[in-house]
Amino acid sequence: MVQIIVFVDNPTTERQTDVVKWFTAAGYCPRVDAVHGKDYRWFKQQFSKNYRLYKDGATVYSFVTEDLDESMDFSPDFAIIFNEDDEEVGDEAWARIRRFILGLFAGNDGGADVEDVLPKPVLVTQDDFSLPAVKDDGKDEECYGFKTTFVEDRNLMLYQVTRPYTDLPYTTIVRDFKNVGHRQFFTALFVCTSWGVSRHDVPFLGMLWKHLDMVGEFDIDELLKEATEACYPSENKIPKAEPEVYRRGIEDVIKTLNAQDVGQQCAHDHVPEHIKVRFE
Repeated sequence: MVQIIVFVDNPTTERQTDVVKWFTAAGYCPRVDAVHGKDYRWFKQQFSKNYRLYKDGATVYSFVTEDLDESMDFSPDFAIIFNEDDEEVGDEAWARIRRFILGLFAGNDGGADVEDVLPKPVLVTQDDFSLPAVKDDGKDEECYGFKTTFVEDRNLMLYQVTRPYTDLPYTTIVRDFKNVGHRQFFTALFVCTSWGVSRHDVPFLGMLWKHLDMVGEFDIDELLKEATEACYPSENKIPKAEPEVYRRGIEDVIKTLNAQDVGQQCAHDHVPEHIKVRFE
């Protein structure tokens, strides 16, 4: 499973819109993130292996989080992430993927078939099977756990999900909650490559759909389609921001939000020399 994230401004630039269109035309389904592009801590927390970050400049620069520095005036333009459980992607495969991107951006559809190393997405389907029990406190490692916290003064709803036999929880943020409600939560977790790989993940969301008294039938395919289309930029529409999901508990996420409020984010623009030199 592979995920492509394009980091955009709000409103998006013409080049950012083109990047999304080029990946889409090549048969991929890029997500758009208007929140985390300049969040140094988020990159450090979210990316650990089987990924590359990219900067679109004089050429397409490829790098990893270790190349980032909190004081840099620099940020990635897009990312390609494989499931952490997948076989590690080797240097030659990453080189082929970069050549594909260079060709794609040059207008020749990538110039080569890379689907063997950069597979195109498949739909998430729901099977009919039994589901482990759900515990509100999430302390039983054989069960899924779920809890929420509403931050009144910021109009934020935070959802924490724990999965059986998994160390790190998933915490999702839904902003402007009083106006948008719970609906965004049900697709947000799929921004994480590790979510959806268990056959119990989707039915668990179906249980939460009923638990949260949502209107209508739970249809994950329709919800994902709706969420994906909302993230695509167009001439007359500003795309919705990429879902905010952290692999930490609610309390730690609230601390991160507090840090961001006092300006502990970094701004990034130019490509540092230690990355440039690899492509000269």
